[in-house]
Amino acid sequence: MIKRVALATLLLATALAIVPSARASSVSGEAAIAGLNSYTLSSITFNGPGLVFKATKSLSVMPMFSSVTMPGTVNFATAAGTQLFDFNAGVVTMTINTLTVVQDTPGLFLNIHGTGVVDQMGHTPFDYFYTLTSTTNLGSTTYALAITPVPEPGTLFLLGTGLLGIAGLLFHKARKTN
Repeated sequence: MIKRVALATLLLATALAIVPSARASSVSGEAAIAGLNSYTLSSITFNGPGLVFKATKSLSVMPMFSSVTMPGTVNFATAAGTQLFDFNAGVVTMTINTLTVVQDTPGLFLNIHGTGVVDQMGHTPFDYFYTLTSTTNLGSTTYALAITPVPEPGTLFLLGTGLLGIAGLLFHKARKTN
């Protein structure tokens, strides 16, 4: 009886590890966007669209030097829920979850970071980290926005290895009783 349970557990773990997910693939890749802006102690204003300088994996639908719509003004205190950027009328968007001002030297340097959700047509939305650095040099203020995916554990992998461990223990116990 114990051998049958162990064998069934092993087969279930194998099936979970092999069967592909039925849902769409998650948004993947990294991106870097830059442009002109101005800021105060409480907000940042994007002056026109940004330009894509890097886009990999599924985000490569944003070609190099293509235009990205930025939100206008983002108030730091109420940033959650604000759309940080929009590429090509919703093909790829990012909405801010959290925003933290890391360093602020008024008129010279601003560094904010946080998390957000990147949504892409045909893909499952995914959590991303972002870092936005704004600097003023020779009277011009520019920003650089970098986004990278938040790592997520392989849930099915963890479940499968747990089930394999249980199956191994059951086999070991069955051998000892015989």
